[in-house]
Amino acid sequence: MKRLRRSLFNGITALSLLMCIVTAVCWILSFFVAPNIEWDTPSGTRFWAFDCVLGEMRVHRIVNDSVSKFAPTHHSFSFNWMRPRSLDQDAHFFGQFAHYDFRFLGFGAYSIEVPTSGHHFAIFFWPCWGIVLITLPLPALRAVHRRRGLEGHCQVCGYDLRATPDRCPECGTIPPKKEIHSN
Repeated sequence: MKRLRRSLFNGITALSLLMCIVTAVCWILSFFVAPNIEWDTPSGTRFWAFDCVLGEMRVHRIVNDSVSKFAPTHHSFSFNWMRPRSLDQDAHFFGQFAHYDFRFLGFGAYSIEVPTSGHHFAIFFWPCWGIVLITLPLPALRAVHRRRGLEGHCQVCGYDLRATPDRCPECGTIPPKKEIHSN
């Protein structure tokens, strides 16, 4: 049972570290080129899209009330790079049809409703630092725990020094002596 919990903890830690690294890379890239993943339906509705722009991650959905003749005939999935454009720039482009539903500390929701074309955009966004802040503590905790677990091992090569505490037989390193404090 303990082994299963340790394996589960290691798996979750690895996933958390991977998410942290991917978010950090997307965060940096988002100021130069914005990665964008989209999934469109045959009705012209964008089922969902994800992008990372100017330090913000966004998930959005576009609903088209009038079926477009340019809509794909099947579900389509695409990945592309786009020029970073902030939500404020979108608001300027769409004018009176765009507005923030709420915005707090970089988290929020944004809507665009264009009655002339029948498009409704719903965009949810959050800052990249929020994801890094959530995903970093578990790998950091694991690193501290692993560092403490190495006590009794050679600090250079990691060899177990319980049998030979005065010198590492693997690399020859002499471990530092522990000071005993007396009152």
